[in-house]
Amino acid sequence: MPYHLTEAVDKKIDELLRLGFIEPCEGTAYASPIVVVQKRDSASIRLCVNYKKVNAATVFDPQPMPETEDILVKEGPAKARVSAR
Repeated sequence: MPYHLTEAVDKKIDELLRLGFIEPCEGTAYASPIVVVQKRDSASIRLCVNYKKVNAATVFDPQPMPETEDILVKEGPAKARVSAR
């Protein structure tokens, strides 16, 4: 992370913590590094996440896609909605 963005990143992380969008985490294989992207206005930043390490630690467990008919049967009868135009 560029040094000149450190203060902006700290502020953004504090804001995200305060809003409950993120939470502290220590010592886990599922933590991911952030990537700082400066927005077009050059005054604000966006925090992105690089999930390569999480993807490497995740075990692929393929499950077959359910058939549409099976999903519809489980949902039960539908009610028709008429929209006024």
